[in-house]
Amino acid sequence: MEIEIFTLADYATDPGFGKLTIIGTFDNLFAPSFPAEHPTAFVVARIRFANSEASLHRVEIRVLDTNGQNVHKPLVEDFDVKPNPNAAHTSYNIIWTLTNTRFEKAGVYAIEMHYDGEFRTGMKLTVALAPQANQ
Repeated sequence: MEIEIFTLADYATDPGFGKLTIIGTFDNLFAPSFPAEHPTAFVVARIRFANSEASLHRVEIRVLDTNGQNVHKPLVEDFDVKPNPNAAHTSYNIIWTLTNTRFEKAGVYAIEMHYDGEFRTGMKLTVALAPQANQ
């Protein structure tokens, strides 16, 4: 299993045939005050499996605050990887829409991916107070 993409974006879609479209990746958010709410973001992953890894798998993605507590209910997805008869691998896309994410305070938040019960990758999201325009 190889994680080819793991990012946070303004928008993402998989229109079919394994094509993944990602618009506006980011890792910083600026809020006018706290607590703050971000209306919509997408956690996006693309995973490549060798045909020898074909079987049932589980992915869990968590968004954690500065104390390691979940900001959202985690995404838990079970999927059955089938061997690809036309190639040596199969790709699997995950798009998780986060809506109205509440950030209680400024800080560095974590987004983690666990695969079959083990931590596999993560990214940081820095949430900060927006600079004042008239200073």
